[in-house]
Amino acid sequence: MQKKYLRTIIAGVVVMAVVVGGGYVWKIHSFNQEEDLEGVDANNEVEVEEWSLYRNNQYDFEIRYPEQWQIKEIPTENIYTDYFTGPSPIFRMELLNAYGGDTGIFLDIYSALGFRKGERTVGTRKEDIVFEGKRGYKYTRKEAPDIGGPDIVITIEVPHDDKIFEINYVRESYRSSYEDTFNQILDSFEFL
Repeated sequence: MQKKYLRTIIAGVVVMAVVVGGGYVWKIHSFNQEEDLEGVDANNEVEVEEWSLYRNNQYDFEIRYPEQWQIKEIPTENIYTDYFTGPSPIFRMELLNAYGGDTGIFLDIYSALGFRKGERTVGTRKEDIVFEGKRGYKYTRKEAPDIGGPDIVITIEVPHDDKIFEINYVRESYRSSYEDTFNQILDSFEFL
């Protein structure tokens, strides 16, 4: 009688492990599927003349952004990084919407010295791109919003002089989508 009871318990545990493991594999696979995203086309002329212009002479770039939005430069000493997240940026700026809210659009600049170029997490799709006449990369990573992660992360990584520029968009379900605006901002970006 005890052997039969033990076999039943073992069989139940095995069935449960298969179901949970299969569900996990399916979920991971579904998040890593290719998504048809709007591409980055630096040659596409966007009608943004009415937008505000941000020019940074220290790092030699400019972008346009919606007139009612704000630029917020973040002191880099407030950005925590460690061995796993990589080097700290030497400059960070965020774009805030008309209400001062987070849009998920930000720019980081790193020193090229010691930058671990091209390292990304599992499930990240990497594409070679040409951005402002320079070879760079576009990284797209789908996340798991149901467990607290963003829906998608898009990063444009481009070297310029002795710096690495990363222009990022993080789409999260709790805020409005600014993906079209992100693409327009990319189109307006220029190295000086």
